[in-house]
Amino acid sequence: WGDYSVSFATPNAVGLYHIDVYVTDYTLEGEETATLDIIPRPDRNDIRIVVSTNYHETPRINPPTADVFDIYVTVSNTGTVDINNDIAVDLNENQPGMGGPLLNNWVIAGGLNAGTSQSYTYVHQGVPNVGWYYFHGTATHAAMALEDYTNNNTYSTRKYIYPALPDLTPTDIAWSNLPARRNHGVVGRDFNASVRVQNKYVTASGPTTATIDYRGPFTGNVWAHYNDIVVPALGTFEIRYLDFDQAINIPVGNAGFYDFRVTVDPINPGIIVEEDEDNNVYTETIEVKNPDWDFDVNSGSIEISSYNPNFGVSEVNFTADIQNRGTDSATDVGVKFEYARFQDGDVIGPWIQIGNIINIPFIDSNETVQNVTSNLWTVPDSDGYILQVTVDPLDVFAEYNENNNDENRWLGYEIYPWAHSNYYSTNVNTEAAVGRYISSRASWQADDVDVVFYDWFPHEPFAVGVVPVELNLQTVNIPGNNGTTIARASKLWTQVGLHKITCHADITGAEILASAINPNPASPDHFIGDYDNEIYEDNNVDYLFMTVYEPQPDLVAWSEFINPELLNPDEGEEITIQSSFENQGAGDVDDPFKVKFFIDSVQLGADIAVASINSNNNDAVQATELFSSNVAGAHVIRVELDTDDEIAETREDNNLASRVVVVGPAPNMIFTFIPDRNSRNLRDGDGISLSDSSPEVGDEITITVSIKNDGRAVGSAWLNLYYVIASDSTLIATREFTANDSEYEEIEVDWVATSEFGSITAVITDASPIEYNTLDNSTSIEFGPSLQFVSTYNSTHIDEDAGSQMIGDLDGIVENRDATDVMFVAETNVENVTTTIDQNNVLWVTPPADFYGTVVVTLEAINIYDDSKTLTFDVLVDNINDLPQITLPATFTTVADDTLTVDFAPFLIDVDDAEVSLNIAVEDNSNVSVSIRGIDVDIIPNPGYEGVETLYFSVTDDHSEVAATDSVVVTIGDDNETIEDAETLDITTVETAKYLTTDDVDFYTFEGTSDLSLFSVELTDENSLRTRIFFSTIEDGSDINLSIPLYSSEDGELIEVETNQTGYWFVRIDRVVEARSSNNNSYTINIKTLVSPKNISFTDDDSGVKLDWNEVSAAGSYKVYRKETLNDGWGDPIAIVPTNTFTDDDVENNYVNANREKAIYYYLIIASTDIVEVPVRYRFIKKQESDNSHISNRK
Repeated sequence: WGDYSVSFATPNAVGLYHIDVYVTDYTLEGEETATLDIIPRPDRNDIRIVVSTNYHETPRINPPTADVFDIYVTVSNTGTVDINNDIAVDLNENQPGMGGPLLNNWVIAGGLNAGTSQSYTYVHQGVPNVGWYYFHGTATHAAMALEDYTNNNTYSTRKYIYPALPDLTPTDIAWSNLPARRNHGVVGRDFNASVRVQNKYVTASGPTTATIDYRGPFTGNVWAHYNDIVVPALGTFEIRYLDFDQAINIPVGNAGFYDFRVTVDPINPGIIVEEDEDNNVYTETIEVKNPDWDFDVNSGSIEISSYNPNFGVSEVNFTADIQNRGTDSATDVGVKFEYARFQDGDVIGPWIQIGNIINIPFIDSNETVQNVTSNLWTVPDSDGYILQVTVDPLDVFAEYNENNNDENRWLGYEIYPWAHSNYYSTNVNTEAAVGRYISSRASWQADDVDVVFYDWFPHEPFAVGVVPVELNLQTVNIPGNNGTTIARASKLWTQVGLHKITCHADITGAEILASAINPNPASPDHFIGDYDNEIYEDNNVDYLFMTVYEPQPDLVAWSEFINPELLNPDEGEEITIQSSFENQGAGDVDDPFKVKFFIDSVQLGADIAVASINSNNNDAVQATELFSSNVAGAHVIRVELDTDDEIAETREDNNLASRVVVVGPAPNMIFTFIPDRNSRNLRDGDGISLSDSSPEVGDEITITVSIKNDGRAVGSAWLNLYYVIASDSTLIATREFTANDSEYEEIEVDWVATSEFGSITAVITDASPIEYNTLDNSTSIEFGPSLQFVSTYNSTHIDEDAGSQMIGDLDGIVENRDATDVMFVAETNVENVTTTIDQNNVLWVTPPADFYGTVVVTLEAINIYDDSKTLTFDVLVDNINDLPQITLPATFTTVADDTLTVDFAPFLIDVDDAEVSLNIAVEDNSNVSVSIRGIDVDIIPNPGYEGVETLYFSVTDDHSEVAATDSVVVTIGDDNETIEDAETLDITTVETAKYLTTDDVDFYTFEGTSDLSLFSVELTDENSLRTRIFFSTIEDGSDINLSIPLYSSEDGELIEVETNQTGYWFVRIDRVVEARSSNNNSYTINIKTLVSPKNISFTDDDSGVKLDWNEVSAAGSYKVYRKETLNDGWGDPIAIVPTNTFTDDDVENNYVNANREKAIYYYLIIASTDIVEVPVRYRFIKKQESDNSHISNRK
């Protein structure tokens, strides 16, 4: 692939022109075309104005008030026709919140010629206020009606004017020296922190201090002083990370969460007078934990004492490296080795332990114990097995991560052909080879493996009745330990077209296609092979393609092929110019073509005819005239091949090249070591060396670059150093240098390595005066290991229940400097989530049905020298909603004149754990009524009714509108049960009340001066307790916007209410509570509204108590304290204050014996800044036992 450009002269006539582009691919079988429409424009009139600003003192920084800055106005004639009228130029200003004055105006007398500009500068003497200032420029003239574009005759820019004071603000705390791969501290161990402080405005600040306080378990959870640090003077918009002066060490026994508070310039007013004195405090929390352990088996560390065993006789043992990634050392850590049968990715049969559990006497934090060795194991046979190594198999240690304790590898044979590229091409009537790697992903050495290639041209592979051509049958040996070898087949290709070829690994020599044995792996008569017990038998065939085409030539010119007699002649000195070129194509050039030389775009001499040039040959021509110039400086030589397009080539875009000749003395910078100084103990490149050839991330290395001025004049230039990995480069540093002619310059740059591998590239640019040879202005040096991952597929999303899904092409994420092919092995941390790598090195992941969540994929890359690297990344299997299900029992039974309450939770299933909604599916039951509260259902027979009713219910989840339905038969019999008397509630409402719903609202009435509107909101708290909150406002028919998140914390639950309406709010919370749980909560209600003066009263139906609140008119945030009723009867409420006096003992003494299970709390919320103490009555409902444990009868 590549970018191609075509240039042509604009036609003289106005109109629509079409350019057709024809593209064909390497197979010569397909084509694509595209059309560009080119419409040459006539001459145009166009005036353009641009306005910009610049701060005098610090360019490109917005100024503070009263500071001088410049406004630049540029007017250009960007058209192709002269403007011969005077042009008026106005500059206006708009100030914050108001209009603004005309700052200045100019007149461009006589207009502007096409392609010319005039600029003006207005010096602004400062502005009075902070904010955005807008500056508008306008250019007008008498002939504006003739302009093609008038929307660019005006231009606006803006500049923010900052306060003339600094503003110091702490914004972040960075923690360091934490345990590896952790984001928490450890008790008894030092860790460090630094605070990020910035000056938000343009005025510099002087030095001051910052106070650091902290609180946590060690301080009794109260703030304590930690230390003070110095805050240096900060410039405009400057940011500094300031280290805490002493390490943080929390004593043993005080684990928990710690808040660190940083106060910059703590005295108020502080040392620094700031624009904003209220943003000087920042608090951040870090957890400090007790020491822990985290063991794992190093990926890829499992080795075997022999990879070519004698089955049933040989004894082998296994070794593995065990690492403790935890923060504490450990003694007597066990390691278990075990194996099981393994076929087609499945474990078959039981796991069998190999010998005893191996003991590691001691392993320190972040230590790796290498080569932990198993007991001897007799290899039973050649079948496929899987070996698993597990550290801490008995779970003796409570680890930070319990999911990384095992690692496995395959034992057996697993033979498959593959290669990175499946495509080959060659000329017709030429001998060419195709090949495959023959590899084993398992452990044992495989000898005498038969491999054959078949050419199916012109048919598809395995077409019925087709007998392919055998290219080569050969025998290869595959080394053990995931070894790889190569198989090739060669032939004379005499037929043009796309040849589709199959490669078959592991077949018997006696089974040949001529005897009608089908090589298709899916066929029952597929070759069995000598290794008939591979772990996978369905991957022994690979597909490849050979394109055979008629050859074409390809004439190529390169800049380095242009060879002037001198690159740096003197003024007036004559030189010859010649150039070589190549035919890199497969075809010969038998017809003549022309070559031309140009100097500064003027042809030098006559056309040069070249009669012919064979494939892969080169030739040279010389300009027919000498070149000389009396003008010092750079002159461009250009050579063009086949200028009349007489030769049909495979590429037409590489027939031109150019090079510079500099007349007069000029410098020439080259990379080379200073003589007698390059025999150092360094890793050396061409003029570049590194102090450390294998750095770790964070190591500081010194890059030394040696440059010689090989020219005839002193010169200056810039050295640019880049860190390069794959196709990405990062600038490390730039250094300007000056070198006299024939002198050396040595430049050293210190760099902190950001990777363990890559290359350092040095480039010389911007030489002054210009160099006469820039083809040797770069050099590079590699460092680190040869095999590395250069990118990842982290956080790739795939869908649930979608089968095998592609993750990506693995070839693009690894770099192998040895230029050998790389083999990949992938596995996941989730059982039954499988991985597949196809013949194109594309990774596929297959989750099982109904699985969703995060899968950790471990990918190992291995080259033929057994260099290996491991990459771990996450694949996110997105939940695709499964519909909920409802399955009801055949019958419910209750008694007449009683309410049957049923918890429907056992009857509802949603595999996605979504929020479900229960509804009546058919509402035509005349003898019973149904009330649904979440998933609690009240079935209420009509008074005196006895009989049978069928009820239909439906359920939906919050992802779908499709409902599942089921029915239940309800039998209502005689009331022969003795039910404890309870309070009977009358529904009483004022005449003017309007209820949008009547669910559970029959416990109270309102008396007010206007109508009521009532609605409910269903919430679910952190403990999955159903909470229903009812709100009422005395503003009739209001539209109310609510934001009601519900949280849990040590200080109780927090409910935030926002509304765009005025008025009073009544909140009723109806929740199920456990009898033994303490419930010392308080609620902070923030109503962001103003209220109009009103009176409101509330009557408790059961107690008859009437509560009045007088007129209030203020809004704000306040606490509502709960008062509990602890008496056993239903008399008047007894208030207990404060909230925290409601303890577990109160529950034990007053609630448990009465079997009280449900409580109703009432709160009256008035938007007032005062604390309102509201009497609260708890109502408890006695639970009645019945035949169905999930059903309770309640009155």
